[in-house]
Amino acid sequence: MNIIFLDIDGVLNWGGTEELAPSGCIGVEDMMIRNLKKIVDDTDAKIVLTSTWKSEWSKGADYKSEDFKYLENRLREFNITIFDKTNDHISNRGEGIKKYLHAHPDITNWVVIDDFIFD
Repeated sequence: MNIIFLDIDGVLNWGGTEELAPSGCIGVEDMMIRNLKKIVDDTDAKIVLTSTWKSEWSKGADYKSEDFKYLENRLREFNITIFDKTNDHISNRGEGIKKYLHAHPDITNWVVIDDFIFD
């Protein structure tokens, strides 16, 4: 299985992004989602969230915040779905990714797309 460990802020948006999420926080941009879609299609990868946005999502859960519904809907416009998320505190993303990889030995290839450098 191929996995993309995905951050949202700084990857699907930037300081100049004008679109807003329902809460008024910065939204996501079509151009950046298109770039992600190309990577997903070319690699047949699944998305695992590492972003702070992950705190508003649980696999199979009924409740989702308005901002997360917005994100899912924007991704769905490009036929992208979220497969899973790491389970860590945002300041410890690298450890969360390591734990995820250890717990999922069926992952054969993976990449981290993030604007933050971490171990």
